[in-house]
Amino acid sequence: MPADSAPVPPTVSQTISQEMLAVIHRAAGSLDPALRGQLADFLRRQWLPEGAARGRGGAADLYYSVFQLACCQGLGLPAAPLTAGYLRGFATGAGLDFVHRICLARCRGLLPETRGETAVNQQVFHGLEQFRCPDGGYERSAVGAGAPAAPPARSGSIYDGFLALLAYEESGLAMPRLGDFQRWAGQLAAGGGHSPAGSEVWAGATPVAAAGLVLWSRLGCPVPAAAAGFLRDRLHPCGGFLAAAGTPMPDLLSTATALHALAAMGQPLAEGRQACLEFVESLWAEGGGFGGHLADHEVDSEYTFYGLLALGHLLA
Repeated sequence: MPADSAPVPPTVSQTISQEMLAVIHRAAGSLDPALRGQLADFLRRQWLPEGAARGRGGAADLYYSVFQLACCQGLGLPAAPLTAGYLRGFATGAGLDFVHRICLARCRGLLPETRGETAVNQQVFHGLEQFRCPDGGYERSAVGAGAPAAPPARSGSIYDGFLALLAYEESGLAMPRLGDFQRWAGQLAAGGGHSPAGSEVWAGATPVAAAGLVLWSRLGCPVPAAAAGFLRDRLHPCGGFLAAAGTPMPDLLSTATALHALAAMGQPLAEGRQACLEFVESLWAEGGGFGGHLADHEVDSEYTFYGLLALGHLLA
């Protein structure tokens, strides 16, 4: 899959998002011209006339639009002409749940036309702060869409905290109570992630653990010494990472996020690298794009993002 020579990737930013975009840029530049052309054509086909990316059901989807915009940025492709209008249709995101408000914030931050609309973006994030917990973290059930009287969650979720930081960084806005957020993350890291919220790092799926490790690395928290070994234990002998111990087959989301977390910790994958590369390449679909695992024959923007993220690390 790689070309004979790959261009030098751009300088990596210090934000999580721009680090990932640099890796995707490297991956796209490492493809031979024919495959790169197929990938660009695939991404163009994912745009719907209203300016949104298509989801797996074929309809406009805010969630998939995040990954579509990121892939296009990594390849240097423009967004659809009406994407800004599609995003403006959500106004400030009133009524959106935590995940979709994050998606709206991230899309607005990734698209230059809406990134500069500071007043609207501030209101989007004002709504996001409803999901803030007393300990400084974020948790998607802290308020809950349509249930403002729900009792707030007492402890932030490491994964939801990762998403919140990612969105704030992409918007260029400062997170309120950043010191509280840093202390919350640092306390989880110092405890090895073993707490009512932090235990999800080790008890949950590989992407959740990877998100926590990237978050800790980004904030300069002391990453638990066993973290890299924990991720490597989920590497399948035939390539790719498992979502959890005992999962029957590896998947692209777990593979890409584990590779990115290992790189963020300064311990990129060495042993098993070639098998992992072959696994990722096996998920490439004829005509462009990636599927999620060996039994998944449908491609989309999300898995294409993770396919490029994985390739960028494996071809480094």
